[in-house]
Amino acid sequence: MFEYIEKEDIYSPEMVGVIRDYLRDDCITDEEIKRYWLRAVNYIEGYTGCGKEDLKGESSVVACMLAIIADMHDNRSYQGNRTYINQLMESMLFMYSKNLL
Repeated sequence: MFEYIEKEDIYSPEMVGVIRDYLRDDCITDEEIKRYWLRAVNYIEGYTGCGKEDLKGESSVVACMLAIIADMHDNRSYQGNRTYINQLMESMLFMYSKNLL
């Protein structure tokens, strides 16, 4: 299991280790993790319409980010699939959404 981070934050540099532990893939490099991480954060910011100041320190967003990264890794894609989103992730991200049109 991965270490508890006192204040989970999708922007924390400690996320590289958390993501590595979550994926359980010893062959993945830090550069690949950083690419997944960047794309997942961009996806979350685009989906919600929120910026860093709105999402910083929100631990429920970390769970969504990890699920998005796992999906990208499982499908070996650096871009989130905007035609499909897990319903649990969608409901969690919707709580932060400013894009309500």
